[in-house]
Amino acid sequence: MTSNGKSVPKDTALVSLYSTEGISSEYLADLVDGSGRFTISGVPAGRYQFSISARSPDAYVEDVRQGGVSILDSGLAVGKAPSAPLEVFVNPAGGVIDGLIENGSTAVIALISTTGWNKGKSIKVVHANPSGDFKIRGIPPGEYRILAFNDPNLDGADGGAIYSPYFTGRYTSQSIPLTVRPGVPTTLRISAIVP
Repeated sequence: MTSNGKSVPKDTALVSLYSTEGISSEYLADLVDGSGRFTISGVPAGRYQFSISARSPDAYVEDVRQGGVSILDSGLAVGKAPSAPLEVFVNPAGGVIDGLIENGSTAVIALISTTGWNKGKSIKVVHANPSGDFKIRGIPPGEYRILAFNDPNLDGADGGAIYSPYFTGRYTSQSIPLTVRPGVPTTLRISAIVP
C-alpha cells in the first residue's frame, strides 16, 4: 500500500475484504506493516471488495491493482490458485463536505454513491452536532447524492436502515445530487427528512 508513492506507515491502515456473493458477512482483515505490506490468509474462494480504514480521516483508496490491472470496481476474485499480489494506492487528500442541517440537530446524514461498484450504497454516514453542523471527509471523487434523516436511530450499532439501498432509495427524489472533487470543499445546507 502506498500513499503519494511512499509506503503507508506501520499500523496506520487496516485492509479488509468482504464477500460480494454472500459467502460470509465476516470481514477478513490485516494491518499494514512498516513496509506498506499486508497479508490476508485463509480467504475462501469467491469475489470480494475492499474496505480500507486509514488513520487519516482525509485519505481514500484511489485504486487497487492486480497484475497492473485496476480491480477497484470489479473486485478481487479468489480461487484455488494463489492470488497475484495487490497494489493499493491511497490518496491522502479526499473530498470534504461541510454542511448544515436546517431543521434539526439530531440528524444522521448519508452520502450515497451514484456510480461504480457501490452504486446506491451509503459510503459515509455521519451525525450532525448539536448546532446542526456536520463534516464528511476522505471522500473519493465522483458523483453522489446526500440525504439527512431526523432519526439518529437509523444508524444502529450493528448497522441500520440508513445503510440499506432499499431504504434510502425510497427517498431519492428528496436527495441532493453533488459532485465531489479532491481538494475542493463542498458547502451545503440540507433539510432532514422525517422517515
